Amino acid sequence: MPMTHARIDARLRRIARRHGYVLRRSRRGFSLDNLGGYRIVDPYLNACVAGARFDLEPADVEDWFAWLTSGSEPAAA
Repeated sequence: MPMTHARIDARLRRIARRHGYVLRRSRRGFSLDNLGGYRIVDPYLNACVAGARFDLEPADVEDWFAWLTSGSEPAAA
């Protein structure tokens, strides 16, 4: 069964919630400060920890949480 956008979105949100973060998806059109992707937010600080310009793709979100759990340096973008 192919992954639809809704299923991918739900899966990424579960991954974020499991690690104590909130995943936000852009709801607006493209602009200089909004590239139409995802942002990872720390809900306790209400601070963006990755994707400040909504510039994360689904693979980037998965890579960020993989890096978080591995404890190694993040891959260069």
